[in-house]
This record gives sequence, C-alpha cells and structure tokens, in this order.
Amino acid sequence: QPSDDSLMWTFKLSKSLGLEDIDTATNRFVYYPNPVRDILYFGESVETAEVYDLNGRKLLDKKGKSINSIDLSALPQGVYTLKVTQTNNKYRFKVIKK
Repeated sequence: QPSDDSLMWTFKLSKSLGLEDIDTATNRFVYYPNPVRDILYFGESVETAEVYDLNGRKLLDKKGKSINSIDLSALPQGVYTLKVTQTNNKYRFKVIKK
C-alpha cells in the first residue's frame, strides 16, 4: 500500500514512444511508488518482472503466475528500466530508486 508521501503513477502509452514491444491493447499499467525505496508495487498481477540498468544489463528477474511487487532494496540509488509482461501485454517503464 502506498504511504501518504508516495505517488501513484499511471501512464497512457502510445505508439509514438518508439518502444517496439509495448502492447497498446490496454494502454495502461499502474505501478507505485516512484521514486521507490524498497518495494515497487504493481496495480495488477504480472507474469514476469525484469529490472535493467541504463546500459541494458539485466539486474533482477522475477517470474511467476501472480507477481504483484518486486523488491528493489538491493539496488543502489539510480534510474532503472523495468519490463513487465502479462499474458497479452508487455510494458517497459523507468523507475527511480532512492
């Protein structure tokens, strides 16, 4: 659950973003908080969650049938790219780790 000092981000994605593997069927994915200290929560369950540094190296990889969060506490402060997949959708977004 988000605390009073956190924000919930909702993004509407469009093809103009240039992210070739985003499925625009539902056009939105909710995640919070951003910036994150430890746990990043997803508004709905995903099947995979992958964390990449800005050089494209995979740092974390979580797989399952019903993933609702990912623990980023082991990562240093910085900006990361997260890629999450659902049955018919893929999303990629940036997260700031405090």
